[in-house]
Amino acid sequence: MTVAGTDEKEEGTSLFEGLDINDPLKKYRGSRIIRITRKMGETNLGPSGLKVPLELAEEVYYAFFITYPVFKDNLSFDDKDLYYRYVILNSLLGNESFQKAKAYTIADPTTSTVAASVFLHNLTLELRKQAGFPGKGDYARKGRQSSAPGYTNEGEPKSIDDEKLKKAVESALNKTVESVKAAKELTTFVESFTSGASSMMTLEDAVPELVKMAEKSDVNQLLDNLSGLDIGKIKFSRIIDRSIKGEITGLESGTDLERLHPSQLALPEVMFLASFANQNLLLYEKGLPARQGPVYVLLDKSGSMTGKKIVWAKTVTLALFKRAISESRWFMIRFFDSVPYPLYKISPRAKGREVVKLIDYMVRVKPQGGTDISRAIRTAIQDITETKQKRLKPGDIVLVTDGEDRINPADTKKTLAMAKLNLIVVMVGGDNESLRQASDYYMKAYKLSDKEALEVVYYKREH
Repeated sequence: MTVAGTDEKEEGTSLFEGLDINDPLKKYRGSRIIRITRKMGETNLGPSGLKVPLELAEEVYYAFFITYPVFKDNLSFDDKDLYYRYVILNSLLGNESFQKAKAYTIADPTTSTVAASVFLHNLTLELRKQAGFPGKGDYARKGRQSSAPGYTNEGEPKSIDDEKLKKAVESALNKTVESVKAAKELTTFVESFTSGASSMMTLEDAVPELVKMAEKSDVNQLLDNLSGLDIGKIKFSRIIDRSIKGEITGLESGTDLERLHPSQLALPEVMFLASFANQNLLLYEKGLPARQGPVYVLLDKSGSMTGKKIVWAKTVTLALFKRAISESRWFMIRFFDSVPYPLYKISPRAKGREVVKLIDYMVRVKPQGGTDISRAIRTAIQDITETKQKRLKPGDIVLVTDGEDRINPADTKKTLAMAKLNLIVVMVGGDNESLRQASDYYMKAYKLSDKEALEVVYYKREH
Protein backbone atom coordinates (compact mmCIF):
# COMPACT_ATOMS: atom_id res chain seq x y z
CA MET A 1 0.00 0.00 0.00
CA THR A 2 1.38 3.38 -0.97
CA VAL A 3 0.76 6.29 1.39
CA ALA A 4 0.27 9.68 -0.20
CA GLY A 5 3.51 11.63 -0.20
CA THR A 6 5.84 8.64 0.11
CA ASP A 7 8.13 6.70 -2.21
CA GLU A 8 8.17 2.93 -1.56
CA LYS A 9 11.71 2.63 -2.87
CA GLU A 10 13.24 5.25 -0.62
CA GLU A 11 13.47 5.21 3.14
CA GLY A 12 12.82 8.58 4.75
CA THR A 13 15.20 10.40 7.06
CA SER A 14 14.09 12.14 10.24
CA LEU A 15 15.35 15.61 11.07
CA PHE A 16 14.63 15.15 14.78
CA GLU A 17 16.76 13.26 17.26
CA GLY A 18 14.96 10.20 18.61
CA LEU A 19 12.25 10.07 15.94
CA ASP A 20 12.23 6.94 13.78
CA ILE A 21 9.89 7.98 10.99
CA ASN A 22 10.19 4.53 9.40
CA ASP A 23 8.51 2.93 12.40
CA PRO A 24 5.13 1.51 11.24
CA LEU A 25 3.25 3.27 14.05
CA LYS A 26 4.82 6.62 13.18
CA LYS A 27 4.01 6.08 9.49
CA TYR A 28 0.41 5.26 10.37
CA ARG A 29 0.14 8.45 12.41
CA GLY A 30 1.61 10.53 9.60
CA SER A 31 -0.61 8.98 6.92
CA ARG A 32 -3.62 9.57 9.15
CA ILE A 33 -2.75 13.25 9.49
CA ILE A 34 -2.48 13.48 5.70
CA ARG A 35 -5.91 11.83 5.31
CA ILE A 36 -7.43 14.31 7.76
CA THR A 37 -5.82 17.18 5.87
CA ARG A 38 -7.31 15.77 2.67
CA LYS A 39 -10.77 15.76 4.24
CA MET A 40 -10.30 19.43 5.08
CA GLY A 41 -9.93 20.11 1.37
CA GLU A 42 -6.20 20.60 0.84
CA THR A 43 -3.39 18.04 0.46
CA ASN A 44 -1.14 19.84 -2.00
CA LEU A 45 1.72 22.10 -1.01
CA GLY A 46 1.52 24.55 -3.85
CA PRO A 47 -0.16 24.93 -7.25
CA SER A 48 2.15 22.33 -8.81
CA GLY A 49 -0.03 19.68 -7.15
CA LEU A 50 2.75 18.03 -5.10
CA LYS A 51 1.73 16.01 -2.09
CA VAL A 52 2.45 16.68 1.59
CA PRO A 53 5.49 14.52 2.46
CA LEU A 54 4.72 11.78 4.97
CA GLU A 55 7.95 12.61 6.82
CA LEU A 56 6.81 16.20 7.32
CA ALA A 57 3.45 15.06 8.73
CA GLU A 58 5.24 12.79 11.22
CA GLU A 59 7.72 15.50 12.23
CA VAL A 60 5.08 18.18 12.73
CA TYR A 61 3.10 15.82 14.97
CA TYR A 62 6.28 14.99 16.90
CA ALA A 63 7.08 18.70 17.32
CA PHE A 64 3.68 19.34 18.90
CA PHE A 65 3.64 16.16 21.00
CA ILE A 66 6.98 16.15 22.86
CA THR A 67 8.20 18.83 25.24
CA TYR A 68 11.39 19.87 23.44
CA PRO A 69 12.20 18.39 20.01
CA VAL A 70 15.89 18.61 19.02
CA PHE A 71 17.36 18.53 15.51
CA LYS A 72 19.99 15.92 14.72
CA ASP A 73 23.63 17.00 14.63
CA ASN A 74 25.51 17.40 11.34
CA LEU A 75 22.44 17.53 9.12
CA SER A 76 23.19 17.55 5.40
CA PHE A 77 20.91 19.34 2.98
CA ASP A 78 22.08 17.96 -0.36
CA ASP A 79 18.47 16.85 -0.76
CA LYS A 80 16.35 19.97 -1.20
CA ASP A 81 13.31 18.11 0.13
CA LEU A 82 15.14 17.78 3.42
CA TYR A 83 16.15 21.43 3.40
CA TYR A 84 12.62 22.74 2.92
CA ARG A 85 11.34 20.48 5.69
CA TYR A 86 14.07 21.88 7.92
CA VAL A 87 13.07 25.47 7.12
CA ILE A 88 9.44 24.70 7.99
CA LEU A 89 10.25 22.88 11.22
CA ASN A 90 12.86 25.40 12.35
CA SER A 91 10.40 28.23 11.72
CA LEU A 92 7.77 26.26 13.59
CA LEU A 93 9.87 25.71 16.72
CA GLY A 94 10.96 29.32 16.98
CA ASN A 95 7.48 30.82 16.59
CA GLU A 96 5.65 32.39 19.53
CA SER A 97 2.29 31.04 18.36
CA PHE A 98 3.77 27.54 18.33
CA GLN A 99 4.65 27.86 22.03
CA LYS A 100 1.07 28.93 22.76
CA ALA A 101 -0.29 25.91 20.92
CA LYS A 102 2.12 23.58 22.76
CA ALA A 103 0.35 24.41 26.01
CA TYR A 104 -2.54 22.31 24.71
CA THR A 105 -0.71 19.57 22.81
CA ILE A 106 2.22 18.26 24.89
CA ALA A 107 1.79 14.51 25.60
CA ASP A 108 -1.75 14.61 24.18
CA PRO A 109 -1.97 12.42 21.03
CA THR A 110 -5.45 13.59 20.09
CA THR A 111 -4.79 17.32 20.30
CA SER A 112 -1.35 16.90 18.70
CA THR A 113 -2.97 15.15 15.74
CA VAL A 114 -5.50 17.97 15.44
CA ALA A 115 -2.72 20.58 15.65
CA ALA A 116 -0.60 18.89 12.98
CA SER A 117 -3.58 18.45 10.65
CA VAL A 118 -4.84 22.02 11.01
CA PHE A 119 -1.34 23.48 10.68
CA LEU A 120 -0.57 21.52 7.49
CA HIS A 121 -3.95 22.50 6.07
CA ASN A 122 -3.29 26.17 6.77
CA LEU A 123 0.27 25.88 5.46
CA THR A 124 -0.95 24.45 2.15
CA LEU A 125 -3.31 27.39 1.77
CA GLU A 126 -0.48 29.84 2.42
CA LEU A 127 1.97 28.09 0.09
CA ARG A 128 -0.52 27.99 -2.76
CA LYS A 129 0.05 31.73 -2.88
CA GLN A 130 3.75 31.06 -3.48
CA ALA A 131 5.53 29.55 -6.49
CA GLY A 132 4.87 25.95 -5.40
CA PHE A 133 6.28 23.57 -2.84
CA PRO A 134 8.10 20.31 -3.71
CA GLY A 135 7.06 16.98 -2.29
CA LYS A 136 9.25 13.99 -1.63
CA GLY A 137 11.49 13.03 -4.57
CA ASP A 138 10.35 15.77 -6.93
CA TYR A 139 13.63 17.68 -6.83
CA ALA A 140 15.41 14.66 -8.29
CA ARG A 141 13.48 14.76 -11.54
CA LYS A 142 15.59 15.93 -14.49
CA GLY A 143 14.68 17.10 -17.94
CA ARG A 144 11.00 17.49 -17.15
CA GLN A 145 9.30 20.07 -19.33
CA SER A 146 6.31 21.58 -17.64
CA SER A 147 4.39 24.80 -17.70
CA ALA A 148 3.22 24.22 -14.12
CA PRO A 149 3.85 27.23 -11.86
CA GLY A 150 6.21 25.15 -9.70
CA TYR A 151 8.77 24.61 -12.52
CA THR A 152 11.06 26.68 -14.71
CA ASN A 153 11.00 26.44 -18.52
CA GLU A 154 14.00 24.10 -18.26
CA GLY A 155 11.99 21.62 -16.24
CA GLU A 156 13.77 22.38 -12.96
CA PRO A 157 11.71 23.05 -9.84
CA LYS A 158 11.56 26.65 -8.72
CA SER A 159 13.04 27.65 -5.39
CA ILE A 160 10.93 29.07 -2.59
CA ASP A 161 12.33 32.09 -0.84
CA ASP A 162 13.16 31.16 2.76
CA GLU A 163 11.64 34.32 4.16
CA LYS A 164 8.38 33.76 2.31
CA LEU A 165 8.31 30.20 3.57
CA LYS A 166 8.87 31.40 7.14
CA LYS A 167 6.04 33.92 6.76
CA ALA A 168 3.78 31.15 5.45
CA VAL A 169 4.59 29.07 8.56
CA GLU A 170 3.90 32.04 10.85
CA SER A 171 0.58 32.81 9.19
CA ALA A 172 -0.46 29.14 9.30
CA LEU A 173 0.38 28.93 13.00
CA ASN A 174 -1.58 32.07 13.86
CA LYS A 175 -4.65 30.43 12.32
CA THR A 176 -3.99 27.16 14.13
CA VAL A 177 -3.78 28.22 17.79
CA GLU A 178 -7.49 28.89 18.36
CA SER A 179 -8.47 25.64 16.67
CA VAL A 180 -6.05 23.71 18.89
CA LYS A 181 -7.41 25.41 21.99
CA ALA A 182 -10.99 24.49 21.03
CA ALA A 183 -9.95 20.90 20.28
CA LYS A 184 -8.31 20.63 23.71
CA GLU A 185 -11.45 21.93 25.39
CA LEU A 186 -13.56 19.43 23.47
CA THR A 187 -11.20 16.65 24.55
CA THR A 188 -11.31 17.80 28.16
CA PHE A 189 -15.12 17.90 28.03
CA VAL A 190 -15.29 14.26 26.97
CA GLU A 191 -12.62 13.15 29.43
CA SER A 192 -14.45 14.87 32.29
CA PHE A 193 -16.92 12.01 32.44
CA THR A 194 -16.72 9.44 35.19
CA SER A 195 -13.93 6.89 35.17
CA GLY A 196 -15.13 3.80 33.40
CA ALA A 197 -17.12 5.88 30.97
CA SER A 198 -14.15 8.07 30.03
CA SER A 199 -12.02 5.09 29.07
CA MET A 200 -14.63 4.17 26.48
CA MET A 201 -14.87 7.68 25.15
CA THR A 202 -11.46 8.09 23.56
CA LEU A 203 -11.45 10.79 20.91
CA GLU A 204 -8.78 9.16 18.77
CA ASP A 205 -11.42 7.93 16.32
CA ALA A 206 -13.11 11.34 16.15
CA VAL A 207 -10.16 13.54 15.13
CA PRO A 208 -11.55 14.43 11.64
CA GLU A 209 -14.77 15.70 13.23
CA LEU A 210 -12.79 17.48 15.95
CA VAL A 211 -10.73 19.31 13.34
CA LYS A 212 -13.82 20.62 11.58
CA MET A 213 -15.63 21.56 14.79
CA ALA A 214 -12.62 23.29 16.33
CA GLU A 215 -12.89 26.04 13.71
CA LYS A 216 -16.56 26.84 14.38
CA SER A 217 -17.20 29.96 16.45
CA ASP A 218 -20.48 28.53 17.82
CA VAL A 219 -18.56 25.59 19.28
CA ASN A 220 -16.10 27.94 20.98
CA GLN A 221 -18.97 29.93 22.50
CA LEU A 222 -20.61 26.76 23.81
CA LEU A 223 -17.33 25.55 25.31
CA ASP A 224 -16.77 28.90 27.01
CA ASN A 225 -20.19 28.60 28.66
CA LEU A 226 -19.47 25.03 29.77
CA SER A 227 -16.17 26.12 31.32
CA GLY A 228 -18.17 28.53 33.48
CA LEU A 229 -20.13 25.58 34.85
CA ASP A 230 -16.90 23.69 35.59
CA ILE A 231 -18.62 20.60 34.29
CA GLY A 232 -15.75 18.32 35.27
CA LYS A 233 -16.62 18.86 38.95
CA ILE A 234 -20.34 18.10 38.61
CA LYS A 235 -21.04 15.02 40.76
CA PHE A 236 -24.18 12.98 41.29
CA SER A 237 -25.11 10.44 43.94
CA ARG A 238 -26.11 7.09 42.54
CA ILE A 239 -29.37 5.36 43.38
CA ILE A 240 -28.67 1.92 44.85
CA ASP A 241 -31.12 -0.98 44.93
CA ARG A 242 -30.64 -3.44 47.78
CA SER A 243 -29.29 -6.79 46.61
CA ILE A 244 -27.50 -9.78 48.12
CA LYS A 245 -24.92 -9.24 45.40
CA GLY A 246 -23.05 -6.16 44.28
CA GLU A 247 -20.99 -3.64 46.21
CA ILE A 248 -20.89 -3.08 49.97
CA THR A 249 -22.98 -0.05 50.93
CA GLY A 250 -23.05 -0.39 54.71
CA LEU A 251 -23.86 -2.69 57.63
CA GLU A 252 -27.11 -4.22 58.89
CA SER A 253 -28.45 -6.97 61.14
CA GLY A 254 -29.81 -10.32 59.95
CA THR A 255 -29.10 -13.99 59.42
CA ASP A 256 -27.70 -14.17 55.87
CA LEU A 257 -24.43 -16.00 56.49
CA GLU A 258 -23.12 -15.19 52.98
CA ARG A 259 -22.90 -11.55 54.00
CA LEU A 260 -21.53 -12.18 57.51
CA HIS A 261 -19.11 -9.60 58.89
CA PRO A 262 -15.78 -11.25 59.91
CA SER A 263 -16.06 -9.87 63.46
CA GLN A 264 -18.95 -12.23 64.14
CA LEU A 265 -16.65 -15.24 63.80
CA ALA A 266 -14.82 -14.13 66.94
CA LEU A 267 -17.97 -14.46 69.08
CA PRO A 268 -18.32 -17.39 71.47
CA GLU A 269 -20.48 -20.10 69.96
CA VAL A 270 -23.36 -19.46 72.40
CA MET A 271 -23.45 -15.73 71.59
CA PHE A 272 -23.21 -16.44 67.86
CA LEU A 273 -26.18 -18.83 67.98
CA ALA A 274 -28.16 -16.41 70.14
CA SER A 275 -27.54 -13.57 67.67
CA PHE A 276 -28.52 -15.84 64.80
CA ALA A 277 -31.75 -16.84 66.57
CA ASN A 278 -32.59 -13.19 67.22
CA GLN A 279 -31.68 -12.21 63.60
CA ASN A 280 -29.06 -9.91 65.06
CA LEU A 281 -25.83 -10.98 63.35
CA LEU A 282 -23.76 -8.13 61.90
CA LEU A 283 -23.95 -8.37 58.09
CA TYR A 284 -22.65 -6.41 55.14
CA GLU A 285 -25.37 -4.45 53.39
CA LYS A 286 -25.01 -4.78 49.63
CA GLY A 287 -26.61 -3.21 46.60
CA LEU A 288 -26.46 -2.69 42.86
CA PRO A 289 -26.82 0.60 40.97
CA ALA A 290 -30.46 1.11 40.06
CA ARG A 291 -31.42 0.81 36.42
CA GLN A 292 -32.78 4.28 35.82
CA GLY A 293 -34.80 5.53 32.91
CA PRO A 294 -33.33 7.96 30.37
CA VAL A 295 -32.71 11.67 30.62
CA TYR A 296 -34.72 13.01 27.69
CA VAL A 297 -34.30 16.68 26.75
CA LEU A 298 -36.96 18.47 24.72
CA LEU A 299 -35.32 21.69 23.56
CA ASP A 300 -37.43 24.47 22.07
CA LYS A 301 -35.86 25.91 18.89
CA SER A 302 -38.70 28.23 17.95
CA GLY A 303 -38.01 31.70 16.58
CA SER A 304 -38.25 33.34 20.00
CA MET A 305 -35.36 31.22 21.37
CA THR A 306 -32.67 33.37 19.77
CA GLY A 307 -29.40 34.79 21.06
CA LYS A 308 -28.48 34.07 24.66
CA LYS A 309 -31.56 31.89 25.21
CA ILE A 310 -30.59 29.13 22.80
CA VAL A 311 -26.92 29.20 23.82
CA TRP A 312 -27.84 28.87 27.50
CA ALA A 313 -30.33 26.10 26.72
CA LYS A 314 -27.71 24.14 24.74
CA THR A 315 -25.19 24.57 27.55
CA VAL A 316 -27.71 23.18 30.05
CA THR A 317 -28.43 20.28 27.70
CA LEU A 318 -24.77 19.24 27.54
CA ALA A 319 -24.53 19.47 31.32
CA LEU A 320 -27.59 17.19 31.54
CA PHE A 321 -25.78 14.80 29.23
CA LYS A 322 -22.98 14.77 31.79
CA ARG A 323 -25.55 13.83 34.43
CA ALA A 324 -27.00 11.02 32.31
CA ILE A 325 -23.60 9.43 31.70
CA SER A 326 -22.59 9.84 35.35
CA GLU A 327 -25.74 7.95 36.38
CA SER A 328 -25.30 5.30 33.64
CA ARG A 329 -28.48 6.34 31.87
CA TRP A 330 -29.47 6.73 28.26
CA PHE A 331 -29.48 10.31 27.00
CA MET A 332 -31.99 11.45 24.39
CA ILE A 333 -32.62 14.84 22.81
CA ARG A 334 -35.16 16.26 20.39
CA PHE A 335 -35.37 19.83 19.22
CA PHE A 336 -38.86 21.06 18.45
CA ASP A 337 -40.76 24.08 17.22
CA SER A 338 -44.17 23.52 15.65
CA VAL A 339 -42.96 19.97 14.87
CA PRO A 340 -40.50 17.61 16.60
CA TYR A 341 -37.13 17.19 14.89
CA PRO A 342 -35.06 13.97 14.60
CA LEU A 343 -34.20 12.12 17.80
CA TYR A 344 -30.57 11.79 18.83
CA LYS A 345 -29.74 9.29 21.57
CA ILE A 346 -26.58 8.03 23.24
CA SER A 347 -26.12 4.95 25.40
CA PRO A 348 -24.39 5.06 28.82
CA ARG A 349 -21.35 3.53 27.08
CA ALA A 350 -20.97 6.41 24.65
CA LYS A 351 -17.86 6.68 22.48
CA GLY A 352 -15.89 9.81 21.68
CA ARG A 353 -17.21 10.06 18.13
CA GLU A 354 -20.81 9.99 19.41
CA VAL A 355 -20.12 12.81 21.87
CA VAL A 356 -18.53 14.96 19.18
CA LYS A 357 -21.45 14.29 16.84
CA LEU A 358 -23.88 15.32 19.58
CA ILE A 359 -22.12 18.66 20.03
CA ASP A 360 -21.94 19.18 16.27
CA TYR A 361 -25.64 18.35 15.91
CA MET A 362 -26.58 20.83 18.64
CA VAL A 363 -24.43 23.61 17.23
CA ARG A 364 -25.96 23.30 13.76
CA VAL A 365 -29.55 23.75 14.98
CA LYS A 366 -30.74 27.36 14.65
CA PRO A 367 -33.89 28.93 16.16
CA GLN A 368 -36.89 29.29 13.85
CA GLY A 369 -40.56 28.31 13.60
CA GLY A 370 -43.52 28.22 15.98
CA THR A 371 -44.18 26.21 19.15
CA ASP A 372 -46.23 23.04 19.75
CA ILE A 373 -45.39 21.77 23.24
CA SER A 374 -48.15 19.15 23.48
CA ARG A 375 -46.99 17.41 20.34
CA ALA A 376 -43.39 17.46 21.53
CA ILE A 377 -44.26 15.86 24.89
CA ARG A 378 -46.37 13.14 23.21
CA THR A 379 -43.45 12.35 20.89
CA ALA A 380 -41.00 12.16 23.81
CA ILE A 381 -43.26 9.74 25.72
CA GLN A 382 -43.55 7.55 22.63
CA ASP A 383 -39.77 7.58 22.10
CA ILE A 384 -39.13 6.40 25.66
CA THR A 385 -41.82 3.72 25.76
CA GLU A 386 -40.51 2.29 22.48
CA THR A 387 -37.07 1.66 24.00
CA LYS A 388 -38.62 -1.45 25.67
CA GLN A 389 -36.37 -1.29 28.70
CA LYS A 390 -37.95 -3.18 31.59
CA ARG A 391 -37.74 -2.79 35.36
CA LEU A 392 -36.35 0.73 35.21
CA LYS A 393 -36.71 3.54 37.72
CA PRO A 394 -38.74 6.42 36.30
CA GLY A 395 -37.17 8.37 33.44
CA ASP A 396 -37.11 12.17 33.15
CA ILE A 397 -38.30 14.44 30.38
CA VAL A 398 -36.61 17.83 30.71
CA LEU A 399 -38.54 20.43 28.71
CA VAL A 400 -36.61 23.65 28.04
CA THR A 401 -38.82 26.32 26.46
CA ASP A 402 -39.92 29.95 26.54
CA GLY A 403 -43.28 29.12 24.98
CA GLU A 404 -46.72 29.89 26.39
CA ASP A 405 -48.44 27.22 24.32
CA ARG A 406 -51.17 25.69 26.50
CA ILE A 407 -51.41 21.99 27.25
CA ASN A 408 -53.98 19.86 29.10
CA PRO A 409 -52.34 19.40 32.54
CA ALA A 410 -54.56 16.55 33.74
CA ASP A 411 -54.22 14.43 30.60
CA THR A 412 -50.47 15.10 30.35
CA LYS A 413 -49.86 14.16 33.98
CA LYS A 414 -51.92 10.95 33.60
CA THR A 415 -50.01 9.91 30.46
CA LEU A 416 -46.66 10.61 32.12
CA ALA A 417 -47.61 8.56 35.18
CA MET A 418 -48.66 5.58 33.04
CA ALA A 419 -45.27 5.72 31.27
CA LYS A 420 -43.42 6.12 34.61
CA LEU A 421 -41.94 9.45 33.57
CA ASN A 422 -41.27 12.69 35.42
CA LEU A 423 -41.67 16.04 33.68
CA ILE A 424 -39.10 18.71 34.53
CA VAL A 425 -39.98 22.09 33.05
CA VAL A 426 -37.46 24.90 32.60
CA MET A 427 -39.03 28.16 31.48
CA VAL A 428 -36.49 30.40 29.79
CA GLY A 429 -37.54 33.95 30.58
CA GLY A 430 -41.26 33.17 30.73
CA ASP A 431 -44.07 31.43 32.60
CA ASN A 432 -46.61 28.75 31.69
CA GLU A 433 -49.24 27.82 34.26
CA SER A 434 -50.45 24.72 32.43
CA LEU A 435 -46.91 23.34 32.35
CA ARG A 436 -46.48 24.18 36.02
CA GLN A 437 -49.53 22.05 36.87
CA ALA A 438 -48.36 19.12 34.72
CA SER A 439 -44.73 19.11 35.92
CA ASP A 440 -42.99 17.29 38.75
CA TYR A 441 -40.39 20.05 38.94
CA TYR A 442 -40.80 23.57 37.59
CA MET A 443 -38.34 26.44 37.48
CA LYS A 444 -38.01 29.80 35.76
CA ALA A 445 -34.67 31.07 34.46
CA TYR A 446 -34.55 34.82 33.96
CA LYS A 447 -30.87 35.74 34.27
CA LEU A 448 -29.68 32.69 32.29
CA SER A 449 -26.74 32.44 34.67
CA ASP A 450 -24.43 29.58 35.59
CA LYS A 451 -26.23 29.31 38.93
CA GLU A 452 -29.58 28.78 37.21
CA ALA A 453 -28.00 26.28 34.83
CA LEU A 454 -26.69 24.22 37.76
CA GLU A 455 -30.11 24.38 39.39
CA VAL A 456 -31.50 22.68 36.28
CA VAL A 457 -28.71 20.08 36.18
CA TYR A 458 -29.33 19.12 39.82
CA TYR A 459 -33.11 19.03 39.42
CA LYS A 460 -35.07 17.13 42.02
CA ARG A 461 -37.25 14.27 40.92
CA GLU A 462 -39.31 11.34 42.10
CA HIS A 463 -37.46 8.05 42.51
